[in-house]
Amino acid sequence: MKTKEERVAIAPEYDWMNPLLTDMYQITMSYAEWKAGRADDHAIFEAYFRKNPFKGKYTIFAGTDEVLRFLKEYRFTEQHIAFLKHTMPNLEDGYLEWLSKLDCSKVTVSGFRDG
Repeated sequence: MKTKEERVAIAPEYDWMNPLLTDMYQITMSYAEWKAGRADDHAIFEAYFRKNPFKGKYTIFAGTDEVLRFLKEYRFTEQHIAFLKHTMPNLEDGYLEWLSKLDCSKVTVSGFRDG
């Protein structure tokens, strides 16, 4: 059995705390924002649902701890950058350099606690 480091080196998507747990559309869109000079602009995102599924009468909110942990550990490693370079060879080196320094230290999360 391969070690975690060996799995990540081969296919970085096996790492649970991985910024590549997305589709390439998101990478492409962030590249477009970077090219347009808007990569560091302030943005707001929301996650919500309109009503309880399956005619339910209550909701249990779960996953906040995982989201906060993911944001805390969010980093593009050398293996992630190499994977992107291989998968999307037209990405400019400047963008990949920007990704390698990207973190979520300025991200603010507002919401309910789990439960």
